[in-house]
Amino acid sequence: MEPIYIYVTDRVRAMRESHNISQEQIAEWLDRPVDEIIQMERYEGPYTYEPNDINMLAFRFKCSLHYFIPERPL
Repeated sequence: MEPIYIYVTDRVRAMRESHNISQEQIAEWLDRPVDEIIQMERYEGPYTYEPNDINMLAFRFKCSLHYFIPERPL
């Protein structure tokens, strides 16, 4: 998995855990199967968070898109 995808996944997991949100809830918000979220958090499978996913997560968590994107290229 590319470093950018690991970074984004780690940021989503950190935000999810800090808000006590389940993987199931993230899957519901993104209209994706929960198995995809589980595989992403394990760095398995072909699944990654897409730009629309990041936008929706920023909306749901009421934060900036910048939270999920590194300040500098990786």
